[in-house]
Amino acid sequence: MEHGFFHPERGYWQTTGEPSAEILATYPTGTVEVPLKPGADYEWQNGEWLHTPPSPEDLRESFPALNPAQIRLGLLSVGITGAMVESALEDDAEALTEWRYRPSYLRTHPLVIALSSPAHFDLPAEQVDALWLWAAEL
Repeated sequence: MEHGFFHPERGYWQTTGEPSAEILATYPTGTVEVPLKPGADYEWQNGEWLHTPPSPEDLRESFPALNPAQIRLGLLSVGITGAMVESALEDDAEALTEWRYRPSYLRTHPLVIALSSPAHFDLPAEQVDALWLWAAEL
């Protein structure tokens, strides 16, 4: 039978069986046995597991990569053409190279963040998220 343990500095861990007294003696002071963790989005707080949904930033880390056609079609769907992007990046050779030659884009890539910023196309993060997920299906 599995057992869960928690230590304030070391976090949560689980055993696949009943730990022996010798093993328990090696656990750091302050370790407590806790119910098994119900899922990845839970934190041990005040003696119970509390659901802590991932932040929008954490969710963006898990978004699928887009290929150049997907990102360009996504931008086009909101009226941003490739020529507009090229113009916006004309003074940044590195970003322009990324735009032209990168085989895929992650939602959290600095170029994506820069293009959506007020300095360029001023797209709210929530709009970019929805657009990203839509374009991933193309």
